Order: sequence, then C-alpha cells, then structure tokens
Amino acid sequence: MATFSINLRKKTSAVIERVVPEPVRIWGRVVRNVISPVLAFITIYLIWTFGTSYARKVQFDDDLQTIARASVYNDDSESAIHEQIMERARQAGILLNDDDVQVTREEDRIVIGAKFVLPVKLVAGRTVTLNFAPSYSEKASHDAAMQAKTLSGSK
Repeated sequence: MATFSINLRKKTSAVIERVVPEPVRIWGRVVRNVISPVLAFITIYLIWTFGTSYARKVQFDDDLQTIARASVYNDDSESAIHEQIMERARQAGILLNDDDVQVTREEDRIVIGAKFVLPVKLVAGRTVTLNFAPSYSEKASHDAAMQAKTLSGSK
C-alpha cells in the first residue's frame, strides 16, 4: 500500500505569495504589529478612565437606593436624610450642592433625587463631563410581616 503525503502549508504559502502583492503583506504586518497594540492601549486607557467615574456613580446610586429603602421605615426628617446623602456623596468623591439633592417624604412614601456632574480628565488637558440624575422612590409595605418586624424592632 502506498502512502501519500502532501504538505499543505508550503503549497498554501506559495499560492498566497503569488496572489497577494508585497505591499499588501507589508501593511498586514504593520497593522498586526503596530496598530493593534496602539488600539488595545487606547481601549484599556478609556475603560480605565471612564470606568472609575462610572464605578463611583454606581456606588452612589446604590447608596441612594439604600438610604431610600431605610428611610421609608424610620422617622428621620427630610433634613436628616439630606445630610446622609451629602455624607455619602463626600465619601464617594462626588461634589454636590445642597440644591442638587431633593428629598420628599410623604405619608408612606419617600422620593430621593440628586443631580451631579463627574468630570473625567483626558490626555492633553481635555475634560469630559458626565451628567447624572438618579432618582429613587420607595413606598412602605403594608404587609403584616413587615409591620410586625417594624413593631418588634421599635421595642
């Protein structure tokens, strides 16, 4: 029985060398060896730069939601809740004015809103501002289990 062996790699590279002109192969190497790493670096830089600001925003959003959920079941005044929000903003590194935070307490509902700007500094002194305006509304549950938990916690 005869065994046949064909080296496809040599034949394929010979065909490519005949079909693809030399300048195209050179530019392919330039793209692969120079432009791809530059694009990867730019992508990582932008993710790092905008990602840290977005992470601060997400943390502050979580804090607002936590404050809203806790405040609907306690007797804190609007000004006390406002101070909690301002403290959380300072901890997160977000600059807020007193006018940027709105707290409204109704009978069994609380609405918390804030608007803030996060500046992102880029290369060459450029700054991009990201505007955010999260708002949360929580309503007290009238479920018997929640009322029993609230009553037992107040003793």
